[in-house]
Amino acid sequence: RARYVAAFAYVLGRAAHATGTMSDAERAEMVRLATAAGLDSAQGPLIVEMAGSLSGEFGATEDFLVAREFKAISTMEERELLLRCCFLVMAADEEIDATESWLANRLAEELDVERPDLNAIRAEFHEQLSGVKEVRRLAAS
Repeated sequence: RARYVAAFAYVLGRAAHATGTMSDAERAEMVRLATAAGLDSAQGPLIVEMAGSLSGEFGATEDFLVAREFKAISTMEERELLLRCCFLVMAADEEIDATESWLANRLAEELDVERPDLNAIRAEFHEQLSGVKEVRRLAAS
């Protein structure tokens, strides 16, 4: 269970750091998700803080190894849940930019989530995609 929680939190930290920094909104969303996942109110913030700092310190090799570990100890449903949670973290500041969207694609590959399943999850966050927001802004002006 500890390996599962640690890997889950680390990957969420990757999502939060996709743009180079973790915003307060992303941090708060990670804590909310940790609490919803069953961690108590004292553990959630600690795990989020550790995951956030660790995922920002390590490089691509460690990122891949953690994703591979999570894939090995999880079901497909749990991997899709993790990917959905990554989208929730990335959308916490009301916009998923191109870098975050690229990371979602990368995570889906690392976790062996099929493209149609990734697209179904991404569709849930359609209104937060920066490209969609820009097209709507241009259409309104």
